[in-house]
Amino acid sequence: MVYRSVAALALYCAYCGRIELHGVSRFAVGRNGLNLSCSCGRHVARVCRDARGRYCLEGPCLFCGQKHLVSLPANFFAMSGVVRLDMAPHKTEIGYAGATAAVRVKLAEQQAAMKRFLAVQAKQLAGRKHQKGS
Repeated sequence: MVYRSVAALALYCAYCGRIELHGVSRFAVGRNGLNLSCSCGRHVARVCRDARGRYCLEGPCLFCGQKHLVSLPANFFAMSGVVRLDMAPHKTEIGYAGATAAVRVKLAEQQAAMKRFLAVQAKQLAGRKHQKGS
């Protein structure tokens, strides 16, 4: 049986708001965990293992500023799909976890949806400006 040793995390930065893809190797998550940073230079999260050996994320909360733990799926490194990650207690979406290709597809879908949303908003705004000018 072949075990995958790399998975992906796409995480929002609590400071600049970007969502970035991070490759995570099971071998890189040592005793002290693996720190992940945003391209803005700020700390995003730490991938760690709990007392039972399960993988988890520790990161700053967007609402209260405290650090919270988020459990990663038990099959994190074996996943073929993608799951949404929410931070308790506020149920805030912090990103996605899963197979690298699946996470990339999810990010592309999210980006396309945002472009469609912004295009609709721009059209509506232009229509309101046109109505005021008439």
